Amino acid sequence: MSYKNKLRKSILWFGLVLEDLISAKVCHLSNKKEAQKFPVLLLNQVNTHNTLFIASVIISSKL
Repeated sequence: MSYKNKLRKSILWFGLVLEDLISAKVCHLSNKKEAQKFPVLLLNQVNTHNTLFIASVIISSKL
């Protein structure tokens, strides 16, 4: 496997791990009553998760 393929897979894997971690945090917060007071916080975390994942896909496709 070439260096670029390894790098591409590593970046995609990193994006997926971040996606899972942030999704788990959003689920954890949404199960708490305090989270109902902060819907913007949940929305920001979901947007961050989407942006990180999309960025990792774009970076890996440019290699």
